[in-house]
Amino acid sequence: MTRKPRFYEQTLESAKKERQKQKSEILEKIKLLKKKSKWLKGIKGIKGIKKTREEWQET
Repeated sequence: MTRKPRFYEQTLESAKKERQKQKSEILEKIKLLKKKSKWLKGIKGIKGIKKTREEWQET
């Protein structure tokens, strides 16, 4: 079995690190999107409550 050159091993390591970095960034973005969607749902809910109050006052 021939010994692989050192730079080959280094490129493999750097590629692994790069992939892990990308994975963690994607996961962070997903977390942020989930938080944002919950926040928007909350706002929509509040607006809905206000609308129903106004409708009740009209009748």
